[in-house]
Amino acid sequence: MGFSLQWVIFAIAHGVISVALHSITLYLWVAIAYVRFKSILDIHKKGYHSNDQNYVCYIFVIIVIVIAFLCIPSILIHDIIVVEKSDEKTFYSIGISGLAANNNCFLFKLNLWLTGIFFKAIPSILLVIFTIALFTELKVKREKRRLMINDNSKNSKIYKTKSDRMTLMLVVLLTVFVCTELPQGALAILNGLYPNDIHKLVYSHLGEFLDLLSLINCNTCFVIYAMMSSAYRETLKRILQRCF
Repeated sequence: MGFSLQWVIFAIAHGVISVALHSITLYLWVAIAYVRFKSILDIHKKGYHSNDQNYVCYIFVIIVIVIAFLCIPSILIHDIIVVEKSDEKTFYSIGISGLAANNNCFLFKLNLWLTGIFFKAIPSILLVIFTIALFTELKVKREKRRLMINDNSKNSKIYKTKSDRMTLMLVVLLTVFVCTELPQGALAILNGLYPNDIHKLVYSHLGEFLDLLSLINCNTCFVIYAMMSSAYRETLKRILQRCF
């Protein structure tokens, strides 16, 4: 039957914006892992530098600009088509644009490759790298601290508890992230190589399950941060107090 023009425009905008916001979220988690790693490396430095509060904002702005640019093909592959027209009302639907179908569907395949590589695989790989580097640095710091203080002291036990809690949080976040995002990236890359086969055999049966994995990733990470990080809870509390 088709839909109204306003609903079709909303559906396209919703799809593109959802992909963009989700990708921004993934890269922000990578940025958080990098900030953690950098803070551990610079923990011996004293004093406060005014530039330290700005580079995180710069990272956020750069991520938003790059993701917005990479989402352009996702906008161009969609087209609004007329499915039924009468004297009273015209109905529309969403189709593949002629630009996406040209040159052996180059733009359509490019969008799948961008989704699989830049929106899924790369953030997963970067998060693994930064997390492993952070584990290694934490182990070195812990060993140095163990040599400097008595293992049976109260401060040593408190430090070990906080360190173990942070390590557990990172392990859980990394596991959830990789298990939910990396398979989707691999499927998107394969879909770029074999569009018809992967779409018929996989996406037509597992599409809703893949969307569920993304929702699990987002909600799990938010809950884990709130439960295991006091700094996160305090920041969230201040934001809510300002809003309400």
